[in-house]
Amino acid sequence: LFNVIYVSFILLAVFLGVKSLNALKESSSIGKGVYPTNTITVNGTGEVFAIPDTASFSFTVLEEGKTVAEAQAKATTKTNATLDAIKALGVDDKDIKTIGYNSNPKYEYQTDRMCTSGYCQPGKDVLVGYQVSQSILVKVRKTDMAGDILTKVGTLGVSNISGLSFVTDDMDKVQADAKAKAIAEA
Repeated sequence: LFNVIYVSFILLAVFLGVKSLNALKESSSIGKGVYPTNTITVNGTGEVFAIPDTASFSFTVLEEGKTVAEAQAKATTKTNATLDAIKALGVDDKDIKTIGYNSNPKYEYQTDRMCTSGYCQPGKDVLVGYQVSQSILVKVRKTDMAGDILTKVGTLGVSNISGLSFVTDDMDKVQADAKAKAIAEA
């Protein structure tokens, strides 16, 4: 009986070993596609240089007032004066875009209690007004005028001017030209 169990155990081990090896051989090709036998692969490189034809920058007008309406009126007046100056220098309406508008309460921390014996009673935040900010993105298509426009905006009392950058306006065309050169080379 012992010999029969021993032989059965060995046959079972051999059978399971063969099944395991077959499964491992099959799993090495799982997830791999069938490689086509009749293929041609070509590579090409296309390089295109583009001169920036557009400048862009943004500016922010930040105003404060006792009420939201007062702060908005101040911000609108300053923003409109700045936009009128920009348009007078040749920027089209389509190249001016509002990219942000915020209205926030303004608080001040006030304490009206005196400290005694090393203990100070806490103060409180008191609403003292509102801040309104408006951010505008400007595209300048005449890049030689970008410096003049930026200088003019700076003289009009805006709170922040940032991001003067020179880019190619039609980047899709530049990429298409590079792709065409790569295909022709390939």
